[in-house]
Amino acid sequence: MKRLATLLVTIAAFMIIGFVLQCNPATAQNSNHFEHRVRPILVTRCATCHWAASPAAGIDFSSSVGIRKYIAAKAIRSSNDAAARTLINRITTLSDDIRMPPTGERLTKFEVGGILKWMDTGAKIPDIGRSGTDTLWSLKPIRIRKGGDSIDAIVSRVRTKQGLAASRPADTLTLLRRVSFDLTGLPPSPKTILAFQSDRSLRAYQRLIERLLSSKAFGEQQARYWLDVVHFAETHGFDKDKRRDDAFLYKHWVISAFNSDLPVDTFVEQQLAGDVIAPSNRSAVIATGFLAAGPWDFVGQVELPDGVVEKAKTRNLDRDDILTSTMQTFTGLSVQCARCHDHKFDPIPQRDYYALQAVFAGIERASRPLPTTSGATANAGPSPTNGWHSDIETAPDVSHWVQVDYAAPVTGNTLRITPA
Repeated sequence: MKRLATLLVTIAAFMIIGFVLQCNPATAQNSNHFEHRVRPILVTRCATCHWAASPAAGIDFSSSVGIRKYIAAKAIRSSNDAAARTLINRITTLSDDIRMPPTGERLTKFEVGGILKWMDTGAKIPDIGRSGTDTLWSLKPIRIRKGGDSIDAIVSRVRTKQGLAASRPADTLTLLRRVSFDLTGLPPSPKTILAFQSDRSLRAYQRLIERLLSSKAFGEQQARYWLDVVHFAETHGFDKDKRRDDAFLYKHWVISAFNSDLPVDTFVEQQLAGDVIAPSNRSAVIATGFLAAGPWDFVGQVELPDGVVEKAKTRNLDRDDILTSTMQTFTGLSVQCARCHDHKFDPIPQRDYYALQAVFAGIERASRPLPTTSGATANAGPSPTNGWHSDIETAPDVSHWVQVDYAAPVTGNTLRITPA
């Protein structure tokens, strides 16, 4: 986990390079035509029969791989090819015995015209399918050229090409402040400043990094970013915005995961299925707070009676939010479009979306018993960070002041104010 920051920077650099690759305008135009004019027809009008599970006549239109096989087998390069003429006849004929699609409305002149144009431009299929090597560029493994794709080499090439001059090396105090804020979110203490400026050894900077990575503040700083990604909040949101007294447990688990250098695979598995993988492990059960970290409609989920349409809609939207957060967090893919239709750009059909959503259909958001270290269970208590607060002023135009009196002088470096 402590190497995650460097890993993310490396991945981002390579993703930017891959995204900026020059594209032949004609190829891009053909690709757009297929995606906007042809693929929607194959998916909505043809795939009912020609689908991967048991495709009619052995013709599979569920992926780019299947479409390519059909085009290659029929040797279609233009609308004048024999197989193309047969296909065109079947999608334009008035005979119900041989027409395609065999049921429903016939293809419109606009749809037929789109298919003809696609054939006359070579019947090309862009790389945006569902399986094998036919995947999105962002899902393909990074290929590194020997000695040429380090971060320093990339920066050097960009700087040379753009005619940019390198910044001057930072002085010790500036460098110390930058790395301290980056890793812990805090400025360096006077003691740390003096120690770093006095250390003349070659390992001074390395020792500084190791001290910052081993501090509790490192996990707290990195957890901020993760909690933002998973939509974490200590209240439900929506109109009643009720408090979540146990939400702090998941927040502290994320902080601990970074500070304990929890392996990434364990970090992912426990958040998605910790209660299934290790039901007697208190930490693993708390990790599943990820699934309930986002907003939750208390009125729609609890106060509406069972059996009404609005409650069913609310629960469906809740599962959609869980699935969307899961996929965007762990795969970087937006899947929510497939709730209504096959995804237009990512290889995600609607049936796969609902198969994934079914995984989360049994989730009930509520406080749950937690395993203790002895294996027994105990209910989570209120957060120690949510302490005493004043009575809430009901009038909107009245200022409400709170005075806190201490019986004796108090010392400390943190004052936390939590709005009610």
